[in-house]
Amino acid sequence: MIKVQFEKETTGNFQVYRASAGSGKTYSLVRLYILCCLKSPNPQYFRHILAITFTNKAAAEMKGRVVRAIESMSNGGDLPLLKDIAKAIDKQEEEVKQQLKLIHKSMLHHYGDLAVMTIDKFVNGLVRSFAKELGLNSEFRLELDQGMLISKSVSALLDLVGEDEELTKVLEKYVVYQIEEDKSWNIGP
Repeated sequence: MIKVQFEKETTGNFQVYRASAGSGKTYSLVRLYILCCLKSPNPQYFRHILAITFTNKAAAEMKGRVVRAIESMSNGGDLPLLKDIAKAIDKQEEEVKQQLKLIHKSMLHHYGDLAVMTIDKFVNGLVRSFAKELGLNSEFRLELDQGMLISKSVSALLDLVGEDEELTKVLEKYVVYQIEEDKSWNIGP
């Protein structure tokens, strides 16, 4: 089996991994995530860690792998990873296992705080947290169906015909132009 090496860029606390499928990215990311969890004696330190992926499937896989790896090591399993992590943080394996037991228990009780998410979910959360400052209703919804969005926008625009004199004139000119060009006069999408 040939493993492809992957590139790692580090700037401060920010790390980016680039690699092809099967190169060991997930293993490396799970290892790194667990090392971050072990930086603090606080078993809830994972609540201060953010991992961002591209797809929901990758986020769910990563989250599951982190929890399973922590559970396995805390119970004495996955010895190669446990040895690797213990060596990396210069602690005895038994001490790491005990800390991982506490982290695992905390993760299960606060699973929703385990922040492994897609870029879209992260950005949506950011926008939602600044909704008031951005002048958005706090109950806003992101709509990804462009056709439905265009249809609603055209309907809202047509509702203003007859009420907004300037808009009415512009739409009348558009309809006349469309007819002269032997095109449909229908304004809808």
